[in-house]
Amino acid sequence: MKLVNTPNNKFVDADPKTLTAGTPIPASTMNALQDEIANVVTGYGLTLDDNNDAQMKAALDGHFAPINSPSLTGIPLTTNPDGNTDNQIATVAYVKQYGTETSLGYQAVQQGGGTNMGTNKIYMGADTTDNQQIRVQIDSNQVGKLVLQEDDSSTYGVNRIGFNHPGNTFTFFDTGTKQWHFCYTTDQIDGKSFISSLPDGNNQKVSDIIWNTSSNLPALYYGSNNSVDYLATSDWSNNTFQLKGDYSTNTTVNNYVTSLQNQINNRVQKPGDTMTGTLTIEGNTGGFVAQYNPGSPSSGTFVNYPGFVSIAEGRGGEFHLQIQEDVGSKFIGLFSLKSSDGNWRYMSIPQGSRINDSTYGDVAYTNDLQSYVPTSTYTSDFSTSDSRIINLAYGHRIQKFQVSSAVHVDNGTWVAFPQSFSSDDVNVQVTTAGNNDMDVWAFNATANGFYINIPYASGSSGLPVNVVAFGSK
Repeated sequence: MKLVNTPNNKFVDADPKTLTAGTPIPASTMNALQDEIANVVTGYGLTLDDNNDAQMKAALDGHFAPINSPSLTGIPLTTNPDGNTDNQIATVAYVKQYGTETSLGYQAVQQGGGTNMGTNKIYMGADTTDNQQIRVQIDSNQVGKLVLQEDDSSTYGVNRIGFNHPGNTFTFFDTGTKQWHFCYTTDQIDGKSFISSLPDGNNQKVSDIIWNTSSNLPALYYGSNNSVDYLATSDWSNNTFQLKGDYSTNTTVNNYVTSLQNQINNRVQKPGDTMTGTLTIEGNTGGFVAQYNPGSPSSGTFVNYPGFVSIAEGRGGEFHLQIQEDVGSKFIGLFSLKSSDGNWRYMSIPQGSRINDSTYGDVAYTNDLQSYVPTSTYTSDFSTSDSRIINLAYGHRIQKFQVSSAVHVDNGTWVAFPQSFSSDDVNVQVTTAGNNDMDVWAFNATANGFYINIPYASGSSGLPVNVVAFGSK
């Protein structure tokens, strides 16, 4: 393409102010420009059209995809990508080279396509609760976990399992001996009269049963040490022991068995037996022991342990003595009394707390009574048979009474106390009773009484007067 012949190959506009001439446009430049555009249009298969000014855009749109969301047609060709840039277009050769099992690092497995196979999607992965197990899912349906065979120096694996319907047994095929094995149900074992020899609790496994010819008895071998015991046959028992009830032919046996039977009859032998009479336990230690292991109870629950129970048979009364546990908090010694009306009263001795009575509350102790006074002191301090007298603690007394009528008398009128004080140190207060206007005063008080008077100038006379006297008893 020919560029304009200027110092920088750029066109310059004319400027009349500076008398600058514009760049002349030679025919060669314009011809080069139209030839470039025409070559794009015709080069991509279009015919030049004098009435269409968008032919170059149409030519480019028909052969180039946009950068964003391109829609490609045909087969785009490119060189092999280098594999380091994520947005490069991969060629078929590149995919064949790097999309194989060798480049992936694992064996590709075809899903479906075989005889009697569907097109469902299969998922396999480690179980979320146990990553040692594999879980299988078909579409959205959980199938379950795969069972993997154990195959080591002491264990053969199992590669096939099934149900033998003629024999009605579960079967499996081991990879070591390459044989089928059968599993029998307990009903089938019982039906074949097999002897159960499964260890359970304190029971040991019987490893062998034989007939011992020297003793002419069956023998059982059991336990890890292969211990042996013999079973008694009916012939051996009849020839060895005295038959039950036939004591008359053997006096010694008769007396001994009778003695044992009497002892057994007089013993409490099992739960639920009843003992009569008095039971005496001698010695300075021991006694009745009632115990129970609750295992691991939850914190905050209560556990009642066994104890002593006394029942008034036919009367409705019961008394219980036992230990109660507030799990995680404390133990409680508990006395429980049930009355004939069915109500219970409890006396508890909690660990680290006061004794409590469910009916009357906490029990008081002698140190709780240090701030209290004996009943005799209280009676001595406050007891009175006269409603006009109020006895106080610490030897004081208040007397409250009324003089029915007070009038003016020279030197006053003597008023005796309902009960004499112990000294003349007495304080007397007098006021007119009710809503009345009368002047009154008291004077010359002694342990036995005082004088009262109404002045001449008082507006009233002859009215009742309230008296309050305070002094020592």
